[in-house]
Amino acid sequence: MEFEGLLGYAHGMVTKSIAGLAENNRTEEVACGAWSARDVMGHLCTFKLYTVDVISTFVGNTATPYLDLMGQQRGNFGDEQVAQRKHFSFEENLLDYNVAHARMMALLARIPAASLHQAGTLPWYGMEYALDDFILYTDFGHQIEHASQLALLRDRVLVR
Repeated sequence: MEFEGLLGYAHGMVTKSIAGLAENNRTEEVACGAWSARDVMGHLCTFKLYTVDVISTFVGNTATPYLDLMGQQRGNFGDEQVAQRKHFSFEENLLDYNVAHARMMALLARIPAASLHQAGTLPWYGMEYALDDFILYTDFGHQIEHASQLALLRDRVLVR
């Protein structure tokens, strides 16, 4: 599996999906459920930070605030984190998302391929899974899902 290309593709889909959205479309139009594009970007950012925390444990990091929050907030993590980022602008969420993506890619470059593919390295996630499985589900798939929603919003408001 070639993570750089896959994750770059998903990241590119997100950034392309928001191209051309005016500020009012980013904050006032619904993109996903009750979330605006700003909210979706905040959501993607916090999930990216969560993923970064998990990956960072493979290079010896023990400070994992987003991983800890995910454990505490369980199924409410997404909504809780969007609420925490309500005061962030769309641009602030986008910047944090891009910084987290760059950090994730830098961390992945430090992890040997064998470690990425080794099942059982994330026991809390499931002994049958490896870090690459976690990344594909939590980052890649998540970005593709929300990029599609953002693209639908963009197409809807730009056609008006």
